[in-house]
Amino acid sequence: MKDRQATRKRADRRVELTGARDKYGVLVALDTPDYERLSGEQVREYEARRAAAQADARKQANEVADLEVFAVNFVRAGGARSDAPAAFRAHRKQQAAEAASRAEGAALAASPREIPESSLRVPRSAGNYQ
Repeated sequence: MKDRQATRKRADRRVELTGARDKYGVLVALDTPDYERLSGEQVREYEARRAAAQADARKQANEVADLEVFAVNFVRAGGARSDAPAAFRAHRKQQAAEAASRAEGAALAASPREIPESSLRVPRSAGNYQ
């Protein structure tokens, strides 16, 4: 594979990012010349973008692997392989709905059930409304 650099010097001596990516579509890692050319903030931004791209690639690979496992089990249970992707999406939506319901229940459990009577009173400084 051709050695790809993340940066290059332009004719006007400015540094530009090349946008080079590896075979997984992730930005290539910075090497010593790249670190020398970029400021600390530029390095942090680039590495954050690269980490996000790596996480996305991992998530996508996991999703493909999960679908494959689901499809195998779906076919074993008597389903058609062509119906597996739709069933997988429906299964994921159901899981998301259950997780949202649990989160809502936890939020309700953590919030106060009644408004204290003391918070309903109008302070005297708000005016004389009798």
